[in-house]
Amino acid sequence: MADVVAIPKKGGSAFRPISLLLSLSKVFEKILSDHVTHFLDSNKLYSDSQFGFRRQWSTEMQLLQMCHQFSEVVLERKEADVIFLDCTMASDRLPHDVIGTSRQKHGVDEHLLALFSDYLKGRSKRVMVDGFFSEEITVKSGVPQGSILGPTFFTVAVNNLSEAVQSRVLQYGDDIVLYRKVSGEEDCPALQEDLNNLAKWCSEVGLEINPQKSQHLRISNKNRKTAIPAGSYSFNAVVIPTEAEAECLGVTISSRMDWAGQVDKVEAKCRNRLYSIKAFLPRRFGMVEQLLFKSLVRSVMDYASSSWHTTGKGLQKKLENIQKKFLQSIRLGCLESSEKHYAYIAQYQQHLGETGWHPLWQRRLDGILLNTYKIWKGMVAGGDLIMKREMPGRTTRSQFKDFLLSPVSFAPASCKLLDSITASFAYVAAEILKDPLFSPSPGQLLTLGAFKNYLLNFKFSNLKWCKDFIDSLLVV
Repeated sequence: MADVVAIPKKGGSAFRPISLLLSLSKVFEKILSDHVTHFLDSNKLYSDSQFGFRRQWSTEMQLLQMCHQFSEVVLERKEADVIFLDCTMASDRLPHDVIGTSRQKHGVDEHLLALFSDYLKGRSKRVMVDGFFSEEITVKSGVPQGSILGPTFFTVAVNNLSEAVQSRVLQYGDDIVLYRKVSGEEDCPALQEDLNNLAKWCSEVGLEINPQKSQHLRISNKNRKTAIPAGSYSFNAVVIPTEAEAECLGVTISSRMDWAGQVDKVEAKCRNRLYSIKAFLPRRFGMVEQLLFKSLVRSVMDYASSSWHTTGKGLQKKLENIQKKFLQSIRLGCLESSEKHYAYIAQYQQHLGETGWHPLWQRRLDGILLNTYKIWKGMVAGGDLIMKREMPGRTTRSQFKDFLLSPVSFAPASCKLLDSITASFAYVAAEILKDPLFSPSPGQLLTLGAFKNYLLNFKFSNLKWCKDFIDSLLVV
């Protein structure tokens, strides 16, 4: 039996039921989960569309891959229809027989199957609120949220989703993204057919999709967009609403692949947290405030920032102002110069020097280059769909480079690039790697730690890309 604690979801109108399980059982679950995951990974039984609960796969890699492919669409002057599907209580409604059948199809032996069946049989739960308990009820479906084996069971059960459709699918647990390039009107009915096939698949496995909470996004920079013959897409005869922006894995994606909506959301969230820190702690607790800022505020600005990097100078200032205002609010030195011109930037630069922090634009470039290094070293999965290795070459007469990558798709030299392309992960990484000033030695490329130390001491402001696309007032 599990005691269930209701954790408020985003917005506070719904709750996530988290089961409190015995610590000893979780240790046993961890051993079994690692064994099953290793078996599935080593035998390449996982679908390449599934990014959740797997080693070397993550939300950031899914966002990088997704945003790169959307940027390709914009670069090619084409369009893409993206459907973000909302699953209703996916972990609680998945039938136990579907979970057992899926494990059997993936080659789990009979002894483990019997053990896993016993794990799901005879389960019960009760809700706990402020020390009071509800009546105990029997659990007839789903996997316990808060368990170690639960995500593994769910991932295996929905692993064959991509086989039901022809369009591209990306999954992170129960977050499903279905998209297709639109070259003509015939692509829209093909995507609708995939939605119909997906609806049949969901009914077979017991997964429920809420079409009204799902979203349709048209990736396009065209003024005259390809019309959808039916007017809109539907799931089980219920219309999926079309939006100008949609949120996926915590990042707001717009139809034109600009990041104004994401920056506004991040700014609002960070300011609310910043006000809470300042309200509860007086200025004399500057060191404590710095720790809270790093964990509660900066983490929001850093989350998946490689995928939503922006070259808009107004958006760069919005993000930088959050850190600048925080540093102004704690006890730091005053500017000694009497010059008023650009005094607020000079003050910010002085504060960064006192705290030993870097400006946020540099932190975002650090994140891009660290992810590029991981792709180059094969430390993350799916990186070959974003960037490809180039043959080692010389950037000057005496300088030899081995660390070279280029985007999988790139624009002709005569093509005028849009902001959404020049700010994209693959383009930024490729431009920096080509710069002669960026030249880590073979020893600095041996390990991720050595490469981090190289970035820590590197002067980014000297790079040509930074001079072209970073606001000169922000360059320290």
